[in-house]
This record gives sequence, C-alpha cells and structure tokens, in this order.
Amino acid sequence: LNQDRDCLKAAGLFDEKYDTLASNNAPRIVLSTKFSPGEKSSPYATSVALVMKAKSFFSSKVVYSPNAWSKNTCDKDWTNIDHLCRGTPETCEQYIFKDNVPVEHECCWRSSFRYQLTKAKETSGFMVQVAEFDGDVQDHVLGNGQQVETELAEQLGVKVFRIHQQKWKSSVSDCFFLGNLPKKVFPI
Repeated sequence: LNQDRDCLKAAGLFDEKYDTLASNNAPRIVLSTKFSPGEKSSPYATSVALVMKAKSFFSSKVVYSPNAWSKNTCDKDWTNIDHLCRGTPETCEQYIFKDNVPVEHECCWRSSFRYQLTKAKETSGFMVQVAEFDGDVQDHVLGNGQQVETELAEQLGVKVFRIHQQKWKSSVSDCFFLGNLPKKVFPI
C-alpha cells in the first residue's frame, strides 16, 4: 500500500496538478530523499514533501517526489552506488520509455530520476536533497540512492540545494521554512 495512488492522494503526497503544471512547462523541483514509505524509514522526507506542497512558493511548480511513483530497477540491490546504471539507454537495462516518458512500474528508477532532472534543467528548476541526521554516526547521511541522484544532477548540470535535518528537532515545520523562502537550505 505504500505506493498505492489512492493512499498517496489521501495522504497529500500525490500532486493532482502534476500533469497540468508539467504540460505548461512549469519549473520542476526534483526531491532527492531516502525512500520514505519503506517500513524502516524515517518520516522526515515525507514531512519535507508535505511542507513544500503547502507553501505558496511551490504551488506553480512541478514538485516531483520520487516516493510517490512506482518504479522498477535494473540493479538487484536497487541502490548499489557501484552499479553501472546511470539512467541512460547505454547504461540501463530497464530503460523503458513510451513517447519519451518513463513507463511507471516498468522503468528503472535511475532512468526516471534522470528524466526528471533533465526536465528540471529545461525548465530552470533544481533538485532539493534531504540529508537526514543519523544518530548512530552523529552526522547527516545520504542514502545510496541519493548519492546516485547527486551524481546524476552533477552530470546534467542541475543545481542542488541540500536541506540538513536538525539533530535536535524531529518536526520539519519547526526548522524548515521562514515565510516563502527556504531557511535551512544549503547549496552544494
């Protein structure tokens, strides 16, 4: 159920305006988060997506949250940084597109993410990456998939802003936005 379309809509995670905004070439904001609907995940990335959707600054933009879309992979480990796939026809074994758009449920997540970053570049958008605080190592840590996403953004020349979760706050609303401008966003 964690990627069921009706559940995502009810939770406010699936953007009903996505297709309309995308067809109007609205600026695209691509989220890079740990896979948050997973059983052992933190709710922080989901909270960031919800707070962003609630802010007027983002209402005229396509905010792509990869956790709201069902994908596949050509990497048996899903997020192995050493796997050769970088979402291109030359590197991906599941580069499945129809009319130049990734096919949901079939396309490799890396190809889909690369497609979203390409759209961000074309529409003067950017990537927002959420670095969660890991209490075990006492530092902000990116997931393996996020490391791949950073590499893809670098390859395409997409600007990346990184949000660092405060280690003493668990609520995103306590530390994330001041008015319509990001408060805890750091360009990388």
